[in-house]
Amino acid sequence: MGRIRILKIGLMAVAITNLNNKEKYKMIIISNVNYPPESSREIAKRFLTAPALPDFLTKKGPFVSSTRDKGILSITFYEVDNSRLAEGLQAVCDSLSIYFGVPGYTYDIAPYFEFEEGLQILGL
Repeated sequence: MGRIRILKIGLMAVAITNLNNKEKYKMIIISNVNYPPESSREIAKRFLTAPALPDFLTKKGPFVSSTRDKGILSITFYEVDNSRLAEGLQAVCDSLSIYFGVPGYTYDIAPYFEFEEGLQILGL
């Protein structure tokens, strides 16, 4: 079984690749969003008028849940070829930007690496 590399970009994206298959492999981008229940109607309105994603992204979701303290939570999975990861991330960011201005709408972006990859970055 191949080694799996996980690259998590905050709550915004997780990329998973098979390191043993260097020819062509897929990455998974995961977007996590949250907003208060009172913004649900505006989110739904914008969702229904959102432009289509590029054909090179395969979308699963959004899947929605809620909590008392965080409000509405949404998670969406996008599959993209590794060679188009940068374009995929940009397309996901662009698709999420249509919600800017909705009261309480938030998401985070920060890079995280698998421990082994982090050691390589540190030169260990």
